[in-house]
Amino acid sequence: MFCKRLNGKCQIMIILFLVLGIPVCRGQIITKESPLEFNIKEVPFSYSKSSLSVCKNRKSKCLALTDIRFALFGRDNEIFQLFYMTGSDTIKAQAFATPGILSLSTGKKVFGKACFESKKMFRLQGKDFPLILKYDGQLIQKKRLRVISRNINTFYIENKNRFGISYHILSCHDGTLQYNKDNCLFSVYPSAGNTYEISVEESDSAWNSTGVKRSFDDCAVSAQHNYDEFLSKMPSLPEQYKKSRELASYILWSCIVDKGGNYKRPGILMSKNWMHYIWSWDHCFNAMACSYSLPEMAWDNYFTIFDAQDAEGRLPDVLGYARLDRSVLKAPIHGWTLNKMQKELELTDSQLKDAYVSLKRWTNYWLKHRDANKNGIPEYIQANDCWDNGTEFNINGNPNYIANRESATLSAYLITQMDQLHDLALRSGNKDEAIQWKKKSDHLLTHLTEKLWDGNRFLTINIEDDSINAKSQSLMRFLPVILGDKLPSEIISKMKKDLKEGGYLTQWGLATESIKSPLYVDNGYWRGPIWAPTTMIIVDGLKNSGEQELAKEIAQKFCDLCVKSGFAENFDAKTGEGLRDLAYTWTASVFLILGHEYLN
Repeated sequence: MFCKRLNGKCQIMIILFLVLGIPVCRGQIITKESPLEFNIKEVPFSYSKSSLSVCKNRKSKCLALTDIRFALFGRDNEIFQLFYMTGSDTIKAQAFATPGILSLSTGKKVFGKACFESKKMFRLQGKDFPLILKYDGQLIQKKRLRVISRNINTFYIENKNRFGISYHILSCHDGTLQYNKDNCLFSVYPSAGNTYEISVEESDSAWNSTGVKRSFDDCAVSAQHNYDEFLSKMPSLPEQYKKSRELASYILWSCIVDKGGNYKRPGILMSKNWMHYIWSWDHCFNAMACSYSLPEMAWDNYFTIFDAQDAEGRLPDVLGYARLDRSVLKAPIHGWTLNKMQKELELTDSQLKDAYVSLKRWTNYWLKHRDANKNGIPEYIQANDCWDNGTEFNINGNPNYIANRESATLSAYLITQMDQLHDLALRSGNKDEAIQWKKKSDHLLTHLTEKLWDGNRFLTINIEDDSINAKSQSLMRFLPVILGDKLPSEIISKMKKDLKEGGYLTQWGLATESIKSPLYVDNGYWRGPIWAPTTMIIVDGLKNSGEQELAKEIAQKFCDLCVKSGFAENFDAKTGEGLRDLAYTWTASVFLILGHEYLN
């Protein structure tokens, strides 16, 4: 059967139709240097700074070569589907990859291989089984797709989609390529030698092309070498985490995108599955993971979101090549991030100046525009500003009920950020501004401990009626531990006890909703699953408050979870199963950071 379309919207994608669910086989590898092989069902096959990625389609379960520049969360993706055929039957294929090469097999022999020649050139070789590429007919019906025959073996493909127009060149270098407009499909037939090869190249409206220049094997070896160089710069971990370190590093390397469109500098996407954007707190963890030995990449990943800061100082929720969304905010952890980065790298005077100006504007945005009652205590408006469907924000069953809420967690983030601004102001000789940041930080800390701590837990309060969600047992109440020893010792002791005894610390790590809570949901996004960022924030805060033993225990649980289940967006807190997007960069980064800092 043909794979189903995803939401009827299309963006440049080549669907590699493979029946998944069969265990990944171990096949021939072109290079011998790296033992890393990975499962294409979970981890996309891509190339550093490329917009192209081979991954599993979220709904159709097919593999796909996607161009992520104009897609929306994995939608707008399918242009044509790819089948390996024998007679009227579809080949049931297995897929496995190394950083340099993707291989397709029947279990007994490899019949297809793919690699990247460059960030814009994808190549695929095959033998034995003809290849069929079928377009989604609605693209042509809606006049969103235009296929231009350049010559018998080259076709130009123009796709008008949600965020722009993409251009790709499909070429056949060995074998025969035929296009049937009535059936919206290409057929690729082997040559007399029973082989064929095609390429897909990202192009522009003038159809500029670099063409194929190197042998297939040379391209695969070069890609592997590029990855190996990146791997050598990643944080060190104990030997038992070797393979997971390699996979985490590959996920980061393969998710790098080059500057272009809204990206003013290279950056690391959250994923090349379907979360192919940069969010305004996710990027911080990737910047920290790069800070040990890749200072330029660390700075680019930290500052890329500030390139999109608006006149009021607001940061976007999400940044994409062709998409910029300011509908909500994300948590202001950027001061905390910068402080941690500076422990690993030395920023230039120019970078520190840019950081101060940008952090100042970001902090003042919260102070000026998110303080409805003008008491100096900024507020979240909805859960999407930080925790999406987190139970702290749940009102009458509605997780996104709009209301101004003073959050202990938000105040803690901003206290940390203002402390960083104080330090930056002192370093630049601006003592007056440093004094003002110290006063604002102290005021917010007093409010935090006097109003937002009830003797039992930190609170998130609706300022209209001082209400809270009393049923919530969210991990969010523990995030003010980011303040470390700035918090009173009795508060730290109470939080430590509750973390250990309150149903948060499971076999696999910190659940985002206590497993004892009536609001806990196994696959509930922020209502139970384990997440990387909250884990790291709490581990760091515990360490800085003198609770090194508990910090190390949680770090160990999380790293062992990643060994078991990979680098998913989040994990079932009871079983450790990976959930949602299964190749998420901030998960990989937190694994690398915690393993390096706590387990070495």
